[in-house]
Amino acid sequence: MRPSALLRTDACVALLLALVLWASAPWAAAQGAPGRVPLATRLVKLMSEQVAALDAAAERRDAAALDALLAPQFEERSSAQPGTPLPRDAWMAQTQGRAARGVTQMAVREAGELAIASYLATTATGAGTAQFVVDVWRRTDSGWQLLNRYVSQAGNAALNPAPEAPATGANRKG
Repeated sequence: MRPSALLRTDACVALLLALVLWASAPWAAAQGAPGRVPLATRLVKLMSEQVAALDAAAERRDAAALDALLAPQFEERSSAQPGTPLPRDAWMAQTQGRAARGVTQMAVREAGELAIASYLATTATGAGTAQFVVDVWRRTDSGWQLLNRYVSQAGNAALNPAPEAPATGANRKG
């Protein structure tokens, strides 16, 4: 083989190896080391703050803050009655004075001006009750507004997740 062909072959092998290593990096990171504490991404932190602000406004009965955080066309849909959405005004009346909930296992996906956050919400009393919640937030000139919320009762397994389950599809753009 000519020296220039060898150099080209070596460069191709090196490039192929670099691509394989680059492509496998997300998989290796998702596996995580046992006992390792996962870090919140920028989007998880941001949406956690939005959910906390919404819960705090509801707890202190702050209609103006709720109004700013909810999109005008906001509605909540529940697995108990999926064909009957709870409109914005009824949701505001129903949640006023409700204690803030614990939020865990949040994952967020960004799609343009939307952020879709899924998480487990537990009541302040604990009592083994948990809801799986999916929030659709829209970025506006004045900040983030909650556009839709989907709620379902979570099973007991959701309260005790498997410690080594890799995250899939969470916290990605696209």
